[in-house]
Amino acid sequence: MPVEDTERVREAFTRLRDLFYHWNLKSKTEPGRPSRLMWESGNITGHRPYFFLQPYNEMGYLFEMTQRGWVVSRAEKIINLDRFMRQLNAWDHVVLYESPEMPQTLRVRSEHWGEDFVSLPLYEDAMVRLFRELFPVQSQAKRRIDF
Repeated sequence: MPVEDTERVREAFTRLRDLFYHWNLKSKTEPGRPSRLMWESGNITGHRPYFFLQPYNEMGYLFEMTQRGWVVSRAEKIINLDRFMRQLNAWDHVVLYESPEMPQTLRVRSEHWGEDFVSLPLYEDAMVRLFRELFPVQSQAKRRIDF
């Protein structure tokens, strides 16, 4: 059964946001350099939490909390209008469920990852691994060779 408690959804979303925030901070190639991805978080229309990761000069990923999970869209930030321009179809739609076997344990159903239910920590791990593959951080030595 989908989670009905919005506060539990908010806690899970905040945990995912923090996980990506720290992952992005660790992506710096050296102290004082910017992170690999542009980062932004806040509330859309004043109440719906979001976070946004965007490689410089590429389309990014907008995570928006919903009543029972979150939606991930490919998007670009229109800075001068302070708005996001989303692609028509969502990249992923996630719904959180209570685990029938283990009370207080959240399970995830994600369109991007298939119809199976997975634990929230497994989903988080899979997402971070995917983003590492999508946006690899090259070593400084490799960059010197390439340029």
